[in-house]
Amino acid sequence: MQREDIFEPENSDIQQENNSEPDTLDFQREDNPEPNTTDILRKGSKKKSKSARNCLDLLKQGKSSGAFMINPCDDHTTKEVMVYCDMDTDGGGWTVIQRRDNYLYQQGFYYSWVTYARGFGDVMKDFWLGNDNIHCLTEQNHNELRVDLEDWSGKTMYANYDLFYVDDRINRYKLTVQNYTGNATDRLTWHNNMYFSTYDKDNDAWSSNCASRFKGGWWYNACYSSNLNGVYNGTSSTGLYWTAWQKMTEMKIRAKK
Repeated sequence: MQREDIFEPENSDIQQENNSEPDTLDFQREDNPEPNTTDILRKGSKKKSKSARNCLDLLKQGKSSGAFMINPCDDHTTKEVMVYCDMDTDGGGWTVIQRRDNYLYQQGFYYSWVTYARGFGDVMKDFWLGNDNIHCLTEQNHNELRVDLEDWSGKTMYANYDLFYVDDRINRYKLTVQNYTGNATDRLTWHNNMYFSTYDKDNDAWSSNCASRFKGGWWYNACYSSNLNGVYNGTSSTGLYWTAWQKMTEMKIRAKK
């Protein structure tokens, strides 16, 4: 990957500290409270189903796209989690782990380590499923990742990775991603083997804090080739980026059949 494809602090058009963010931006600031994660993923209408660990299990039960309760950790010590299942794209069975779009109310994504671990948002709109849940889902078996994108001109793209794994909290949710295919350009392999970072937990390869500088939580390197948890419609380098600035992003995983 060429150097101009990488957003580094020294070559990015970063907003100066003495400039204020536009009023339309709703990202979490340090003086704002963290979201209530107790039931934040339980919004919307859930569909009843037999016990399932992921959306592929539900596809096999004949379920259609929608919100369902699953137990991603497959034990009796953790609560069920609401997820959105995409049963239409490329054969279905996808568990959506992230979504951003041009909703009237924009969910903030500039949150702490603990909040990213638990998850936040509304599975029917914009949300992050939670690193603990994503770890459980990817630990079950071999999983693939699909990233669907739409930029502000209406162009749609996708990226697929044959292997996607997120390690546990002790190992700082280290990312393993391999074998890209698609038409969106590979923007995640540069983040392979990186740890997850937030403004209060700096695990990146830069001397300072990429998450704080670019207003998100991600597997930052030094700093990013993709940044899907940045500021929605943000200014220059703080926005949602994958080849271009994105209007819609959706990350979804599926256990290999």
